[in-house]
Amino acid sequence: MTARRRPRGEDQHRALRELARSYGIQLSFTDVEKVRRRPTRASLIAVLRAMGAPIESDRDVADALRARLSRVDREPALPVIVAWDGSFSPPTLPRALLRSGFAAELQLDDGTSVPADVGSDGTVSLRSADQRLPLGHHRLAVRSTELEGSAPVISAPRRCPEVHRPSWGTFLPLYAMRTRRDWGVGSFGDLAALLEWTRGLGGSRVGTLPLLAQFIGDPCEPGPYSPASRQFWNELFIDIEAVPEMRRSAEARELFRSEARSARVRLLRQEPLVDYRAAMAAKRPILEALARVFFQDASGERRRDFDRFTRMRPNLDDYARFRAYGERSKLPWPAWPARAREGRVETREIDAPAVGYHQYVQWIADGQLAAVSRSGEDEPGDGLYLDLPLGVNPASYDTWRQRNVFADGVSGGAPPDPFFPMGQAWGFPPLHPERLRDHEYAYVRACLGHLLRYAGVLRVDHMMGFHRLYWVPDGFPATEGVYVRYPAEELYAVLSLEAHGAGAAVVGEDLGTVPQAVRHAMARHGVLRSHVVQFEVRPDRTPTLRDAPAESLASLETHDLPTFPAYWECRDIADRRELGLLDADHASKERTKRDRIKRGLTSQLRAEGRLSKRGGPVAPTDAATTGTLKHLAASEARMVVVNLEDLWGETGSQNTPGTTTERPNWRRRAERTFEEFRSAPDVVGTLAEVDRLRRSQPVRRREDRA
Repeated sequence: MTARRRPRGEDQHRALRELARSYGIQLSFTDVEKVRRRPTRASLIAVLRAMGAPIESDRDVADALRARLSRVDREPALPVIVAWDGSFSPPTLPRALLRSGFAAELQLDDGTSVPADVGSDGTVSLRSADQRLPLGHHRLAVRSTELEGSAPVISAPRRCPEVHRPSWGTFLPLYAMRTRRDWGVGSFGDLAALLEWTRGLGGSRVGTLPLLAQFIGDPCEPGPYSPASRQFWNELFIDIEAVPEMRRSAEARELFRSEARSARVRLLRQEPLVDYRAAMAAKRPILEALARVFFQDASGERRRDFDRFTRMRPNLDDYARFRAYGERSKLPWPAWPARAREGRVETREIDAPAVGYHQYVQWIADGQLAAVSRSGEDEPGDGLYLDLPLGVNPASYDTWRQRNVFADGVSGGAPPDPFFPMGQAWGFPPLHPERLRDHEYAYVRACLGHLLRYAGVLRVDHMMGFHRLYWVPDGFPATEGVYVRYPAEELYAVLSLEAHGAGAAVVGEDLGTVPQAVRHAMARHGVLRSHVVQFEVRPDRTPTLRDAPAESLASLETHDLPTFPAYWECRDIADRRELGLLDADHASKERTKRDRIKRGLTSQLRAEGRLSKRGGPVAPTDAATTGTLKHLAASEARMVVVNLEDLWGETGSQNTPGTTTERPNWRRRAERTFEEFRSAPDVVGTLAEVDRLRRSQPVRRREDRA
């Protein structure tokens, strides 16, 4: 009896699946509606091509798989080694790499070397009396008769810095902050005032949206989650009046005092939305004048400080040249001539003053943020609460200079869910997991290090991206994306090491449909969860709102959600109906569900003593807002963040996901000025109660909960 030959198509399908697995592509997943999804062959091939597989169609699958397997056999790669808390975790080296007569040594990041042994099972041990490896980025060099090479070693604390003291802080996007002296947009000086005021009320931190470099001009793309770089600051936020060169520049003072500037700023100050182009146009001539006077006669301590800054930022000149070339060409870098597109920009092709300007404003912005940031007595979690976006603008400096670590031809996104049944493609190129490892996470370290210089708390956007990210191939609908896996433990090691170096706490954004494995990893590595009321309430559960866990940062909402007053009044449902994201039937069901939530939460808050016993089954908006804040403040959550706009009943959103020009995303200014709300009874009174409840919570250490 002869065996039945397998059809050729089945062989091709099997080879395609094996090839996809070898690149870390997840071949199926279950969405929130419990529908098991698989990518189409065409979309899977497109993602494989973005991963670097030599494949154009089904015909290439078998050859691509052979090439992939042959490369692994021919060039056995040493892995990235993670040494948690200074100890190697066996097995360290794969058995396939082990040969007799191995010699090994650890090359430490301080330039010294330590002899090491490699056991027959692949474990690594030190020969020194102290078996603990110093924290840092080291290398393991190995030699044998058949192999010579080295592997990066990340020696990191297993957990990010602990937050022991229950605390609270305020939140307001800096662009939205209004004062009597603003230029139509907030400044680093305003941020300093907000932090000082918050601390005066007993709070520990101020949170805001990303402060990173943006394209504000031609083109103008001011979305804080699509930065021009994750390694530089946004000069729009510079407090011009606080720049020391103002005393030396008659030109800058004349521009500042001019009626034209004053009239323009008065108009900007009155606008309900930020006009980024106009605000930058008002500031830039003065900043250029300040840069000119600095470079014309830079001496003394100011010059020495600038020189120190440039030495610490070796890519500053490169960034400045990138921005100067882009400003002259008025084109994004993918549309530049080939030589410039490939990273070679000649001096004759750029304006030297523009290069100096971008160097100067980065120095000024950095100095002003340093003045805002934590004092020497701060603990992890104190000071500025800064945000690391998941991606960068496709035309960013980072993708231009670091293109090897980004994947071309795909976009990061999210699979279909009840809010976005067609899925999402966010428009930024995802990081390439294998190339990140090849470059020893240098880019990730640079991005983290930039923010952690001044962050007491770092929020990592889309924490699941440490584990896997949904890739949508260009030209395909977002329903046909695939998940690509990332080396999570290595990324946690990089994060923990950088956070400990800065003494900063870390919060992960883990909202929505997140696998439990992600949250287990966050808990294992001391990354606080995000406990957001609008995600935690359930209409058919008692209690309606569960308590915030101790290892979390608790809040009423995020910048991507309606304010709590808008949520309570169902304005977000009406908005989604208007946008066509909900039909009449689904909108009616959402309102019914929301009514049950409101009734349940009102009853719960009354039982807890957070609301008056009198009144109807649904509390008024202001009472529900303050009552829910009191519930969070009395919880075990290590940190609570209060969105100031909730305290005066704001119902407009800072961002409506899924919209662009339909809504004024990232532009809405605060209704009240700082001078108005800093002494307003409805604001100060609520924050005083939050402070009292936070101080009543015990200081807990991890060992206390063991």
